[in-house]
Amino acid sequence: MVEPDFTKKATILVVDDTPDNLILMNSLLKEDYKVKIANDGEKALRIAMSESPPESDPARHHDALMDGYEVCQRLKRDPKTTNIPVIFLPQG
Repeated sequence: MVEPDFTKKATILVVDDTPDNLILMNSLLKEDYKVKIANDGEKALRIAMSESPPESDPARHHDALMDGYEVCQRLKRDPKTTNIPVIFLPQG
């Protein structure tokens, strides 16, 4: 069994179409996590399906083309990304 490396920061993907929310979430998380940012669902999926996908995806996304629920459904359908936890934040 491989021991986890607790010295390495987990990667977290923040998805939102409001720049101020992305800035806020990045400032809140960057000390404890490696933060990746996406301002739309398509970009979030590209990041999540990349070589080093995030361990968590706090998604609050309401783009007309793809909402946060669709992003989540696509992540859960793909075996490569199905284990990424997703957190939805309420709209302010």
